[in-house]
Amino acid sequence: MIDAVEKGNKGVVGYEANGGFLTNSTFPMFGNVLKALPTRDAVLSVLSIILLSIKESKTISGLLAELPQRFTASDRIQNFPTEESAKILARFEDVAAIEEAFGDAFGNV
Repeated sequence: MIDAVEKGNKGVVGYEANGGFLTNSTFPMFGNVLKALPTRDAVLSVLSIILLSIKESKTISGLLAELPQRFTASDRIQNFPTEESAKILARFEDVAAIEEAFGDAFGNV
């Protein structure tokens, strides 16, 4: 999202399959300004849909019917042995180990 904004993209957003929504752009909304919120927020998307429904005087299902179909896939590793999971988690019990593994990509903890 940061790269997209730095490249000049407008309306930069992201989402998580479990409902989290993130904004990394400022958006005009009903005469006000919604500042960038690049943190997980599960309420923002729901609230935005309700407000748009009111503004457009349409039902939410009516708004949905006007949109093109979109498809998203999400998955996880299934039947992963608990013992192996415990070994992986044990590697990251201290901050130094986390920073060594992920610090270059994500910064300090």
